[in-house]
Amino acid sequence: MRHIKALVIGMIALALAGCATTLRGTKQKLEFNTDPQGATVTVDDVGYTTPAKIDLKRRGEHSVVIAKEGYRTIKFKMQAQWDGMSLLSLALPGGSIMFATDTASGADRSFAHVARIKLEPVTDPNTPPLELKQYRGQLLTPEEYEKAMAAERERRRQEIFERVG
Repeated sequence: MRHIKALVIGMIALALAGCATTLRGTKQKLEFNTDPQGATVTVDDVGYTTPAKIDLKRRGEHSVVIAKEGYRTIKFKMQAQWDGMSLLSLALPGGSIMFATDTASGADRSFAHVARIKLEPVTDPNTPPLELKQYRGQLLTPEEYEKAMAAERERRRQEIFERVG
C-alpha cells in the first residue's frame, strides 16, 4: 500500500512539473573565463575564482562583479531570457498547469553562453568599475548595447516587412 501511495504522489508531482522543469531544471551551469585567469567573479555576493563554473537560478536577475588587482573591475547584470522550452507542456493533457509551473520556476528561460571576458589593465586603483550590459553572451558598453538593440529592432522590422510585403 505504501508503494502505491508513493507512486501516486510521484506521478502527481511529475504531472505538475512542466516539461522544462523536468528536463533541465531551474538552474543552469555557466562558465566564466577571464583573460587573465585568476580573477574573482562575484555573483549575488558569492565569490569564485576564474575559470569558474557556476550554477545560476534561471529565474531573476543576477549581479556580477569581476575583479582582479591591477585590472579594471567590471560590473553587469545577467537575466535569463525566455526560450520557448515550456511550450512543449502545452501539447500534453494538463499542459497549462505545467506551463505555469515552468514559468513560475524560471525553467522556461536560459542564459546565453558568456564569452571570455578580457580585463583591462589599470595603473590607478581608483579607476571606477566598467558598467557593461549583457547582450547574447557578449558584454557591451551602454553605447554598443544601444547599437546592437537598434540593429536587432531593424532586423525584426525587415523580417516583418518581408513577410507582409
